[in-house]
Amino acid sequence: METRVASLLVRASDLRRKIYSSLPWGFRLARIFQAISGAEKDNWAMMIGIIMLRAGVTDMPDPGPGWKPNNPRGSRLPRGYAGLDDLAGKAFGMALKGVGSPAIADDLLQDVVMGLWSKPTMKAVTLKEAKNYVLHTVKLAIMTQRKEKQHRALPTDEEGNDLDLVDDVIERNPYWTSEPRQFDSVKDALPEGFWDKEIEPELSAINPSMPFFFALLDSGYEMKEIVEGDMLPDWGSELYDLANPVEARRALSAWSVKVMNARKLIINMVRDYFEMDRKYARRG
Repeated sequence: METRVASLLVRASDLRRKIYSSLPWGFRLARIFQAISGAEKDNWAMMIGIIMLRAGVTDMPDPGPGWKPNNPRGSRLPRGYAGLDDLAGKAFGMALKGVGSPAIADDLLQDVVMGLWSKPTMKAVTLKEAKNYVLHTVKLAIMTQRKEKQHRALPTDEEGNDLDLVDDVIERNPYWTSEPRQFDSVKDALPEGFWDKEIEPELSAINPSMPFFFALLDSGYEMKEIVEGDMLPDWGSELYDLANPVEARRALSAWSVKVMNARKLIINMVRDYFEMDRKYARRG
């Protein structure tokens, strides 16, 4: 009976992959960007947790074996630690509402976390007070970014409106929501062939397994099942006991850092592609 059930599960999984691969390119690309965004927020939450622990914030939960007091930068915290994933969601929501662009919101929050790391202004307060301080810091960063935007010239369209092709075509889509339909227009602006031939091969600069990881995402796999299922060769999974839930979460956090770096590379390549396409269009 167990063998029959296992066989049915495998067949159902194969069918799901086949159906997924037949979906429109825009929908599949949306799922890729959702995975990228999720990795970025997970890593941001973990860094905030490390900053709080380093500052001696009181009533923090047990950080587990991944916390290294003598080497905070090399520490890893479990996903969902101290409710900081919820804090990350609030911070990203504030930043997006404040600046209007997911790309700029991402950069702003990275600046916030790097500022808190390099200039340890966090105090040994309660966890609630520390979370409020982080949100206050995000609010101040939004105000600063708005002032800078007033003095920064952007390319304009025929009607004189600010134009950023990556923002217009990709970044303004709410890719961290469960609305892949928002990416339907991307299939024309960012062809699948460019992704396959140009972007995926370059991802090996981040990690040799990164192109295969994105190929698995494009086949319908989730990041969690890819990492915890040990589907990636030679990225360092041998350092973790993936059968142990705590170790598996640490592995997922470590891979998320690499995915965040891949995201930066992807955005830069897409931006260059759009700029080149626009130049050719002007010559035509």
